[in-house]
Amino acid sequence: MEIKQFYLKIFLIISLLVIFAFCIYFIYTPEINYSDYIVLKPVIPNPADQGGFAWHLHHVQCLIQLCELTNKKPIVYFDKGYYYSPDHGLNWWNYFFVPICNPKIADRIVEYGEEHGYKIINSLSLEETKLPYLYTNTTFQRVLRPIPGDFQKFYKKITLNSKYKKKISKFRTRFFKKYWVIGIHYRGTDKFASYNDTEDLKNNSHHTYEFVVKKLRQHIENLDTKRKIAIFVASDEQPFIDTMKKEFPVVISYNSSRSNMNTSGLALDTKKCVAGSTTTECLKLRQLQLSSVHRGANNIAPYKKGEDAVMDIWLLSHCNELFRTHMGNFSGQPGRINPNLKVYSL
Repeated sequence: MEIKQFYLKIFLIISLLVIFAFCIYFIYTPEINYSDYIVLKPVIPNPADQGGFAWHLHHVQCLIQLCELTNKKPIVYFDKGYYYSPDHGLNWWNYFFVPICNPKIADRIVEYGEEHGYKIINSLSLEETKLPYLYTNTTFQRVLRPIPGDFQKFYKKITLNSKYKKKISKFRTRFFKKYWVIGIHYRGTDKFASYNDTEDLKNNSHHTYEFVVKKLRQHIENLDTKRKIAIFVASDEQPFIDTMKKEFPVVISYNSSRSNMNTSGLALDTKKCVAGSTTTECLKLRQLQLSSVHRGANNIAPYKKGEDAVMDIWLLSHCNELFRTHMGNFSGQPGRINPNLKVYSL
């Protein structure tokens, strides 16, 4: 009987110690100096556009640059936009990437900022404050845009989480392994200048599918490789994927959601379009926006939209070569991820 009581006491003591340890772990939080951090929340380009995946990815890189210049710590907290899905968490950056800052600390700082306010950054000479700093579109336009950035270096702090690392590796092993892979990105649908935003287009028109096919054929004819050639296609237009599969023997694509729009050779003068414009070309632009995966297509789950962007960008970065049909953030990311990628622009 005494032996049983002894073991019971030992069990109770151990149980109390475990409970105490858990209480300390969950209740105790270290003191935080809020002004040590810069918070990046979604930067919304204009009233009709919440910002594409690569747009936000670009701002994360600019945030890392800003923190290096100011000796601050970055927090990425994306709590709205096209890819936000509350079922997967309150910060959609963490759906796909390893958090840049400890999530518990990030939550505390953002909660404090929402309650007490932030100090918006308007110059590199940061004003003293007890508040967390906030990166906004003004921060980007006035402070960071004029400063060249080593974006390939910043990618050392951007890491896919284990789930997407495995998905990328599995896809490459299955489809890329035995080929010399040429990547091609064709951005169609709503990629036109609008709402006083150039959309990164030098000419407000799209290449024809035939033009892209012709350029790829010419390149392949002059390519010095003994390996069989495959083309990996990333596009927001299903007709472009279908065209490529008809024209080339080995065409690979991820099962991304795409629109059925065909903007081959389409040119629109939309530079003067604003919200509510009723000219023929502005109405056409609005139709494209509502039909696009990027700004419309509400039948596609936000998480799926984000997954498709991640898979296409990172798979393009693992190609041997990449053809860009438009300038822009999306097709610019693969070359930043992989400094050895050969990139050609049409």
